[in-house]
Amino acid sequence: GYNLRALQKGVVPAHDQWLVDTSLCVEVLTGTYGRVAARSGNAIKHKIDIAAGIIDPGYQG
Repeated sequence: GYNLRALQKGVVPAHDQWLVDTSLCVEVLTGTYGRVAARSGNAIKHKIDIAAGIIDPGYQG
């Protein structure tokens, strides 16, 4: 796996959501899928959640 970092710094207020730009570009090959998931330690420690973490096969972008 890889670690993703945000391009901008900031603080997300409690109970709020923030769309974070990573400038990540991927191509998901047929027969596979991509997944973006929170790391367990950081997710629990900082209360981070990933919404819609599945990247469909054939996606480019």
